[in-house]
Amino acid sequence: MADDEKLRAQERMHAQKVRSLMKSIATLRDKVATLTAESKDHRRSGQIQALKGKVREAELASDVLKAELRDRLGMTAEEVADFVVRKTVGGPKRFRPKTREELELQVSSLEKRVRAL
Repeated sequence: MADDEKLRAQERMHAQKVRSLMKSIATLRDKVATLTAESKDHRRSGQIQALKGKVREAELASDVLKAELRDRLGMTAEEVADFVVRKTVGGPKRFRPKTREELELQVSSLEKRVRAL
């Protein structure tokens, strides 16, 4: 009888240890899942920052080239914008957003109309 009680007590203790170990395994799995998700987000944000840097570099190069056109050829900002639009917009007509140069031309024409009033 004492042996049966000892055996049951050991079984209860074993079951309790197994439950606690299973709980800790589940919490560790959850932590691993959250850490992998965070690392993916971190990697993605790094890629976005790198792409933003490349866009900034391209815009800087474009601005430098426009300034050179103005300085060396004596073109106005509107002429440079018109030149860039003519060179970049080619091919079939399709829906496309307006370029920065087209928007600059539109702003300058609207400013002229406002001044004329």
